[in-house]
Amino acid sequence: MKTGAEPAERQDAAHVWMLRSPDRSSAKRYGPSRTARARRLIAITGGTGSGEGSGSGGTGGAAVQWWRRPAVLAGAGAIAVAVLSGWIQQGGATVASLLFGDEEIAEPVVHAKTMEPDFCGVWHLNKSASVVSGELKKKLNGRTSFESGEADYRKTLFDVRKATGSDLPSGNTVEVTIEGSNDKAVILNSLDIVVRKRSALSGDLMLVGSGCGGGIAARRYVVDLDKSNPHFEVVEESSPGEKVTKPVDFPYRVSSGDPEVFILEGATKGEIIEWKATLNWTSGGKEGSTEISDGGKPFVSFPEAPAGYSFNTDVNKLENLP
Repeated sequence: MKTGAEPAERQDAAHVWMLRSPDRSSAKRYGPSRTARARRLIAITGGTGSGEGSGSGGTGGAAVQWWRRPAVLAGAGAIAVAVLSGWIQQGGATVASLLFGDEEIAEPVVHAKTMEPDFCGVWHLNKSASVVSGELKKKLNGRTSFESGEADYRKTLFDVRKATGSDLPSGNTVEVTIEGSNDKAVILNSLDIVVRKRSALSGDLMLVGSGCGGGIAARRYVVDLDKSNPHFEVVEESSPGEKVTKPVDFPYRVSSGDPEVFILEGATKGEIIEWKATLNWTSGGKEGSTEISDGGKPFVSFPEAPAGYSFNTDVNKLENLP
């Protein structure tokens, strides 16, 4: 046994050794190694001696390095968290996404507007056709289609429709413009229809206008709302005298500088039907969907069957349609 140790150390070491030895024989057998272990314990914890293990020249083990102390480690961890948080806020998340393959998602921007005007539109009448046509004659005061200026003429039709409580369909023809929110490409995969409500037609329908018709230069999708499982179908288009060609169907690719314009037509023959559409898309390897609606409300489609009445704006006269 080392003789240079302080008496207090020998006393503490012997005490620990005796506590861990179940009897004298085992203490004799294992005593030296357990005494050495007790010395190391005293050196690490500071012991009861005068400077043993204090790191200032004592005979115990070396003191714990300052950078391994719990307080130092905790402080370093807090600093690392703060630095990482600031890095993410300053754009580090974008760098990380590039490093780890998580591409930025660019959701499409969708704008929808109804294309059913007062002129050449079908009015759903809440009063009799004779009353509404009489009000039109009175307000137009002999003017026929646009002869006094298109804007003024359309405003007169709008005012009469509102005053008589007549409605226009918002879902028979809808123009939808779709573009990306940035220069990242968005793939448009499909278009779904969701029927919200069906109700019987009450009241008369009246076509207001003359010389109506003409195609729309855009991608047209028509849905038969009378089917039990309706879905949009792309419509073949052609100009007069040109051969009909099959139009391009989904998928489409859009970005902020390369939009697409769709014309959605909700067709029904006997009911008033409310509906919304869902656009399914992919961006940055992620799938998503965007609702297409009339400002959050469903679109409303009126029956396509010939209206019962027509107000001919060339002669300002109510006519019965066959």
